[in-house]
Amino acid sequence: MPKRKVFSADYIDSRIKQLGNRANWESHWEECYTYVIPRMANSLALSSASTMSNAGKSIASNWNSTGGKKKGPKVYDSTAIRANEDLASALHGMLTNPATLWFELNSGIPEIDELKHVKHWLQQSAEKMHTVFNNSNFQSQIHELYLGLGCIGTAAIYAEEDPVDLIRFQTAYMAMTHIAEDYRGVVDTVYKKVPRTWKQVVEKFGDELHPDIMEKYENKPYEQTLVWHIVEPRYTDGKEPKNMPIASVWYHPDTRSILRESGYQEMPWSVPRWTVVSGEEYGRSPTMKSLADIKSLNALSKNILMHTEKQVNPALLVNTDGQMLPPRTFPGGINYIESQAIGSLDPIRPLEIGGDIRVVWRTSSTCRTPYSALSSTIS
Repeated sequence: MPKRKVFSADYIDSRIKQLGNRANWESHWEECYTYVIPRMANSLALSSASTMSNAGKSIASNWNSTGGKKKGPKVYDSTAIRANEDLASALHGMLTNPATLWFELNSGIPEIDELKHVKHWLQQSAEKMHTVFNNSNFQSQIHELYLGLGCIGTAAIYAEEDPVDLIRFQTAYMAMTHIAEDYRGVVDTVYKKVPRTWKQVVEKFGDELHPDIMEKYENKPYEQTLVWHIVEPRYTDGKEPKNMPIASVWYHPDTRSILRESGYQEMPWSVPRWTVVSGEEYGRSPTMKSLADIKSLNALSKNILMHTEKQVNPALLVNTDGQMLPPRTFPGGINYIESQAIGSLDPIRPLEIGGDIRVVWRTSSTCRTPYSALSSTIS
C-alpha cells in the first residue's frame, strides 16, 4: 500500500496541473453543451486547463461576470435539447422515482436476510432513508446529473451531512471538476473548483485564516474567489478526521494555504459514466454519437428560417416604368403606379425562390434516435 499522503501546497499544485491536461475533452464537451445544454455553454472557457494553476481570483471573477448572461445564441433547433431532457426524465422515473422505494438494503448474508426480524428492520430502514432522500434536495440534483450524463457522458454528485436535512447533495459541473481512477478503473479522486465569496469562505472555515483572506473579508466580503475541494485516498485507516481513509482538503490557490483538512470513512462522490473506452477516464455520451446530426440540424434550421423569411417577406422585382415611388412593403401598404403600367407585366411582384424543407424533418428524426431508443429501452 502507498505511503500516507501529506498535503502541501506544492503537492496540490502539481496534482492540479496534472489533472488539468484534458483540452481534447473540454473542446468536445463545449460543443455538446452548446447544442444540448446551452445554459452550461462557455463554462469550460472560464475554467480551461490553461488557467488551472493560475491565480484563482481571475477565474472566479470571470465566472461571476457571466451570471445572467444570455445562453444559446447558436441554437436554432431544440430537438436535441428536448431529446436529452426526455432521456433524463426516463432515467429519473425508472431509476430514482420519488414515488417508489427504488432501492433495498441487505446484510450481504442471504441466510440472515431471510430472518423475519432482520427483514423487517431492513425494510423500515430503507423506508426511512427514502423519506430522508425525498425531504432533501436529492431529486433536483439527481435530475441535473442525468442531464449531464446524457450530454457529455460523465457526471458527478456529492453527498454530505446537513444540519437541517440530514443529508445534502450537489451535482458538479464537469467544467469545474477533475477526476482520476484507481487501478480497478473506479474513480477515487475528485478535484473540484468552487467559486465562493470571501464572506462564505470565512463563514465556512472560521476566522483563523491567511491574513490576505481576512483582509479581503473585511474590505470586499462579496467579491468572489476560488477554492479547491480535494477528495482522494489517504491510505490510512484511522478514526480521526486527518487519518480517515478518504482525505478532504480545502485549498486556496491565491494564498497557497490549506483552509481545512479532514476526511471521510467512505467516498462522498459518485461519478457515473455512460460509456468508458479503454484507456480513457471520462465517459462518452449519446450526444457525442449524434453530434454530427445535431450540428447539421441546427445549420439546416438556420437556413430554413432564412428561407421562410424570404418567402414571407420576399425581395421585390419592380418594373422601372410602372412604379412612381419607393415600394411600400409593410402590410396594407399602397403603391402607386402609372396608368399605362396597368394591364402590362405586374409593376411589382415578389421574387420567387425554391427549396425543400422536408430534409429538416428527416434530419430531426435522425437526431432524436439515439436518445429516444434509449428512453424506450429504459421505459
